[in-house]
Amino acid sequence: MRTRTARVIALWIAGLLGGCLGDSTGVGAPPPEGLIVSDPTHPAAAAAAQHPAEAIVLTGDSSAYVSLPPGTVPGGNFATITNRRSGGTVTALLVAGGFDPVPIPASPGDTLDVDVDLYAGLSVHMVLTVPATRPPVVVRTEPPPRKRDVPLNVNLVIVFSEPIDSTSLTATSVELLSGSIPVSARLEFRDSGLKVVVVPDSALAPNSDYTLMVSTEIRDLSGSALESSLSVAFTTATSSSVMGQIAYHQLEGGGGTPAGIYAINPDGTGATLLINDFNDGTGEPAWSSDGRRIAFVSRRHQMYGESGDLAVYVMNADGSGLARLTNSPAPDEYPAWSPDGTKLAFNRFTCMNADCTQQGYRAIYTVNVDGTGLTRLTQPVGIGDDEWPTWSPDGTRIAFVRTVDSLASDVYVMNADGSNLIRLTDGQHPVRTPSWSPDGLRIAYARAVVPTGYNIYIMNVDGSQVREVTRGTSFDCFPSWSPDGEQVVFYSEGRSPGQSIFIIGVDGSGMTRLTDDPYAIAEPNWSPAPSP
Repeated sequence: MRTRTARVIALWIAGLLGGCLGDSTGVGAPPPEGLIVSDPTHPAAAAAAQHPAEAIVLTGDSSAYVSLPPGTVPGGNFATITNRRSGGTVTALLVAGGFDPVPIPASPGDTLDVDVDLYAGLSVHMVLTVPATRPPVVVRTEPPPRKRDVPLNVNLVIVFSEPIDSTSLTATSVELLSGSIPVSARLEFRDSGLKVVVVPDSALAPNSDYTLMVSTEIRDLSGSALESSLSVAFTTATSSSVMGQIAYHQLEGGGGTPAGIYAINPDGTGATLLINDFNDGTGEPAWSSDGRRIAFVSRRHQMYGESGDLAVYVMNADGSGLARLTNSPAPDEYPAWSPDGTKLAFNRFTCMNADCTQQGYRAIYTVNVDGTGLTRLTQPVGIGDDEWPTWSPDGTRIAFVRTVDSLASDVYVMNADGSNLIRLTDGQHPVRTPSWSPDGLRIAYARAVVPTGYNIYIMNVDGSQVREVTRGTSFDCFPSWSPDGEQVVFYSEGRSPGQSIFIIGVDGSGMTRLTDDPYAIAEPNWSPAPSP
């Protein structure tokens, strides 16, 4: 069955790319329409474009930028780009079938091999030649064309195929229009000129049509104008309550609802299955900081006869582009993204003997998003556990829970390299599942209450000003902050029939139940604010 499935996928990809699968010699064929390589530029020139007042000397090799618009290779996981002349290699993570520009040292005429890895061991091979000159193009926009239900507090993003000249970024070269009327907004230059962010001065109007305009006034560092102008039409959501999405794990469904990871709007509408459970423990979803990817854990590799317990996986926000990152005989659990999207923190169970028949412990690890660079950060006390990591918004620290025994657990914070460990809670109450606020000033967590159960609490990041958010004797856990930091979503058992997720204001007001299926629904995670 696996061989037949792989063959079907291979034929599908071959048709998609119009016969552009390369042969084993690496000669390949012309790249599919959409794969982009820029003419070479010096990295220092890109820095000069962002800081034109500074005197910067151009030294070292020039770099070409390679990119792939979304949807070009559906199901792609990682791309490896190799310069045949120099042997230099870079990698890129695919999101929604494409990747943003990545630089690779290159000169005009160099041959670049681009290999895209797919799930189930397949790959696509493509070949590019670095041009001497090429005008810049737009790789993608956020929101994409014809997108509906766009949040009212959206920041619009334009990604170019190579760095652009900052002096060409003006109120007429990039515009946001409501009908024919310009919308007041500021333009921000990001990623050394590869990205422009349009930040409206106020929230957009609900249920309204807008157009993002990019003109040929935009120029690259050599003075070449944008290849063609671009018009991106989109429609906003009907209300400000549609702010991001909440991913959750439905462990068991009623009425034939399949188990798996779902996404739902914060007003309780639009529940969408992203990936099936298949009875393999798929769950614990976590959004990336740009809202474009979701990490989770699963045993789905066992369906292909592969070894290992729960492993960390990454997929696109629509459920495509599945990639396995970790491989351990014991469980890896509760992944959390670094704010820059380059790493994931998680807790790994370590067995005391080879066959895991003796008691073990959990420690905090990090791994790069391409599966490399596995690093252990903590050493639990005795046979205790370190679990549930959460990153600070600036990426410098990680909070987690250290458990010594069933009656003693605390929230700790450490530097992102595992140093400077500090205890935040008083050890008087068992705690679980911390979550760092978007402003970086507070941590929400679950704390045990008498006579039984857990409630949601919030404290300052130094452990001060502890306040109770939920009250009662239910089991409230897994708090996750809204993008504006005014609410948290959490999981509750005992507050209503079955297990459900609720939203509540950080002051304890306005509790609202989001899910009405009286079955096991757990581990909610709120996507961040729209960001570049």
